[in-house]
Amino acid sequence: MSRAIATNATQVWRLRVYMTYNSLQIFIFSQRSHEQTLQRFSMRLGRLSGIFVPFLLFLLMAMPVLLGAAQTTQSSWQAVGQIGGPTQAVAVQGNYAYVGVGLRLVVLDVSNPAAPREVGAATPFPHFVEDVAIGGTLAYVAAGGGGLRVVDISDPTHPKEVGYWTSPGYAEGVAVAGSVVYLADGPYGLRVIDVSNPAQPKEVGSAFPVNYAFKVAVNGHYVYVAAAGAGLLIADVTDPNHPVEVGSLDTPGYAYGVAVGGNTVYVADGWQGVRVINVSDASHPVEIGSYKTPGWAFGVAISGNLAYVADAFKGLRVLDVSDPSHPKELGSYEAEGCHAGTVVVQGNTAYVADRNWGLRTIGKPGTLA
Repeated sequence: MSRAIATNATQVWRLRVYMTYNSLQIFIFSQRSHEQTLQRFSMRLGRLSGIFVPFLLFLLMAMPVLLGAAQTTQSSWQAVGQIGGPTQAVAVQGNYAYVGVGLRLVVLDVSNPAAPREVGAATPFPHFVEDVAIGGTLAYVAAGGGGLRVVDISDPTHPKEVGYWTSPGYAEGVAVAGSVVYLADGPYGLRVIDVSNPAQPKEVGSAFPVNYAFKVAVNGHYVYVAAAGAGLLIADVTDPNHPVEVGSLDTPGYAYGVAVGGNTVYVADGWQGVRVINVSDASHPVEIGSYKTPGWAFGVAISGNLAYVADAFKGLRVLDVSDPSHPKELGSYEAEGCHAGTVVVQGNTAYVADRNWGLRTIGKPGTLA
């Protein structure tokens, strides 16, 4: 949630609160043409009562904040298109983007990234779309309390749900490899789902059942989990029916997103920016670099030597990771009131799911494709 808590002639002070299954994160910032975080707080909710939390939030929302001025940042990247309302998830395949808008999976024609156009939408799911992954003619949707939903997208103009699996937790993230789906199931960790029969997905394995799993990425025989306060978790899925927990690295922030390129994993670590981790030995992952973004890193995508970071109220940050031990920022795109939550990349265009303003297509002038 977000609310203005103090104003003057030149500034608007705003407080944002993010709640997960077992944590509460709060930050306060100044908002003008751009935003600067001034204070961050994080706490575990644990067994706090249902009365205490609303009372705490009430007190926080009522607090006036009197702090310094915000900074303005110049950027060489630009938004070339925008569509829709609050958007939580996006995946791109060919000329189509599959976007989570509230309870629906919406299909957009992005053959012209500057003018995305809605062409279809699935019927509403029981819960919000948190993530989506594409495998051939099927879309796999992490639908929060609605578990895993399987959608036939063979005709993008008429997406149709063909199967589902009710998970025990809260489906936050999803990845697919062949006929196996890896589901980040919130408080129930990683769930492994056989989707060889899309109409009847069935669980065949699980790992890290006591860790909160936000997002998941798969590369070869390994699955990488962004596990909130536990950081990065690694499972060997050579046999998907018997995943083996092989490694972990406790990052300094709060692991929300994860992407992998070769033997290097990139973790979107909340207020600690992006952590760069060598996983050549999966049982002993080692951090080799990091970049402290100005906002909260919620999502990350890799394309060649570039890392694209969904940095919440600081928009999109583009990093050069040709030397993974020394990432450096090449450019950025910010918009007033934005909340970049997820990013994917195709060609020279970044597709950013903005939880406040819908899907944004962003690229560097002269390189859009």
